[in-house]
Amino acid sequence: MWADLFGVWHPKASKTDIVEVHVFYYLKFKILMSEKIHIGKKIQERMKEDRRTARWLAEQIHCDRSNIYRIYQRQHIDIEQLVQICIHLNVDLFAHYSEYIQKQIQKKNSKM
Repeated sequence: MWADLFGVWHPKASKTDIVEVHVFYYLKFKILMSEKIHIGKKIQERMKEDRRTARWLAEQIHCDRSNIYRIYQRQHIDIEQLVQICIHLNVDLFAHYSEYIQKQIQKKNSKM
C-alpha cells in the first residue's frame, strides 16, 4: 500500500484514510519538487548549451515544434518523454531528481 511506503499505514486505517494520506503526501511531494526543480527550464538550458533548436528536438522525439516550447514551460514532464529527451540530448536529467532526493534523505536522517 502507498501509505505503508510513507510509513503511515495503520492496521485499523480505513481505505479512505489511506487514500487521503497518499494524496496528502503526493501533493506535498509535488509541491517540494516544483519548488526545487523546473525540468522544462533544465531542458531548455541544455538545448541552449548544445546550440540545438526546438525544431531539432521536435524531429528527434516526433512531435510538433510548439510542443517543445510547451515542454520548456512545464515544471513536470512524463517520464517516458523525459527519457527520450535525455537520450537525444545525451544527458541524464534524472540526476537533478536523484540529487534532490539524496539531500532530502540526508536532511531527514540528520533530524533523527
